[in-house]
Amino acid sequence: MNASFAVLRPRTLWFILITTEGYRVDYPKSLPNAGLVGGKFIDEDVVNGTPGSLIPSAWGNAVTDELLSVIVGAGMVPNEADLTQLLKAIRLIVQGGSGAFAVDTGIANTYVVAYAPAITAFTDGLRLSFRAKTANSGASTFAPNGLVAKPLLGLSKVALQGGEIVADGQCTVVWSAAIDSWILISSTGGALQVAEPTKSNHAVPFAWLPKRSFAANDYIRVPDVPGGLIVQWGVGTLPASGTTSSRTTVTYPTRFPTAARLVVAMGTGTINTNGYASIMSTDGYDAVAASLTGDSNQTIVFNKTCPFVWLALGN
Repeated sequence: MNASFAVLRPRTLWFILITTEGYRVDYPKSLPNAGLVGGKFIDEDVVNGTPGSLIPSAWGNAVTDELLSVIVGAGMVPNEADLTQLLKAIRLIVQGGSGAFAVDTGIANTYVVAYAPAITAFTDGLRLSFRAKTANSGASTFAPNGLVAKPLLGLSKVALQGGEIVADGQCTVVWSAAIDSWILISSTGGALQVAEPTKSNHAVPFAWLPKRSFAANDYIRVPDVPGGLIVQWGVGTLPASGTTSSRTTVTYPTRFPTAARLVVAMGTGTINTNGYASIMSTDGYDAVAASLTGDSNQTIVFNKTCPFVWLALGN
């Protein structure tokens, strides 16, 4: 092999950074006249008369061309006066992330993506992006390049419920080795899953927001955060007891986490055909239910059922 050589002078520093054609990431060990010592370049020692290592032109050109390919590949114009152009090029390529983005080819709730270069192993912290083919309707999985499909969880680390991914949405996921799952950290157009808040400025799940519509038996928390006052209400019916009083028990729509503080009721109908109304009172209550009594002032018999409404406060 014919090759030209250059002598390394003192303080000349060479960095072998990237694979090069013919020589790879290594010193030119296959050339006996390169003058390597211990497999590495050495400087010329003028005092002791020791020659410096020789650099073959093919090797030097290969390294330079390989470095230039990175700069050009980043869309930059090589500039020999700019000693930071390789760093800039690498940053541009990383920011572009072309190798970490691909298009999903799976079906709803099963996201399958082929990346180039291929993803061959689950690496903790690996971040990938893809354009979803379909929206999700519930719990989902993600499988890059034929790897085993793993659960795709939301930011609160629980299964997706539906609507977190939309068709043609741009999704970004990251692999968590600790929970053996992918985490969906962003999805354009999709709903964002949030964890249970612990501080005043934290986001809250939709289920914690005040309701826009209510049922006949329902509740609301004011303010709608843990520890807030809970207001519950409902309707019921006193049975036709055949006596001057009638009793029943109502169960709240939701349990009071601490205790019920107040329960009141009011009759909304009559207790007999003569149109007498019931006087309602509370016999007792706890965090789950209340015992209510309808009374006719000890004179009129409950010979028909009597509807009533009730209200409970607690926390």
